[in-house]
Amino acid sequence: KHAPSSSSERSKAIRYMCYGFILAVLLHAAITLTVYHIYVADGLPAIFGGCQIVFQANGQYRHSEIGLAMPLETVLFIPEFEMPTEEGRSILPTLIPRGDAIHNLSRVALLVNSLKSWRSDSLRWATQDRLHQPYRQAIFPAMGKIFDAALAAGASGVFLSGSGSTILALCSDRSHQVGQAMLKAGTKEGLKAKII
Repeated sequence: KHAPSSSSERSKAIRYMCYGFILAVLLHAAITLTVYHIYVADGLPAIFGGCQIVFQANGQYRHSEIGLAMPLETVLFIPEFEMPTEEGRSILPTLIPRGDAIHNLSRVALLVNSLKSWRSDSLRWATQDRLHQPYRQAIFPAMGKIFDAALAAGASGVFLSGSGSTILALCSDRSHQVGQAMLKAGTKEGLKAKII
C-alpha cells in the first residue's frame, strides 16, 4: 500500500491508528480484568463491524475481517425466551466426534469462500453445524422448523446466533418474506418473537 499523499489523508490514517490502539488497550484490559473474558471475545465482531474471524494467538485475542463480495441482508428472529449461555454450554459434549469436527471445518472453509466469491447458493451448506446446534435444540425444539421455514422462503443460509435464542438468516433478497415465514413458523410452535 502507498503512504497517504495528502495531509488530510495522513491525519485520517493517524486517527485510525490511534483509534485501533485505544481499542486494543481497552479490550486487553477488559479481557485481563474479567473472569468472563470469553464474552469480551464474543463481542469483538460487534466492536469492529463487518464479518470478523476472532481467534486467540500468543494469549491475545485477534481478529481478521472477511471482505464481503455480496450485498447480504440479515434477518433476526428474536424469541421472547432466553437461552442462558452457561446453560447452552453445559449441554455440549466434552468430546467431539471426528466426523462432526471434519464436517464443521469444511463448512468454515466453505463459508469464507462463499462470502468472498459471491456464492450465495453455497451459504445453505456453509451454515450447517454439528457442534452445538443439534444439542441446543433440546432447549429450543422449534429451532429446526424455523430454519426450514427461512430456507423455504428464500434465505441463503440460517443458523443459531451464538448460543441463542436468536436465529439469524442471511438473504440476498426476499428478506421480508423470510422474516414473515420465520415468524409464522415460530407462532405455530407457540413462540412469541419479533423480527428485525
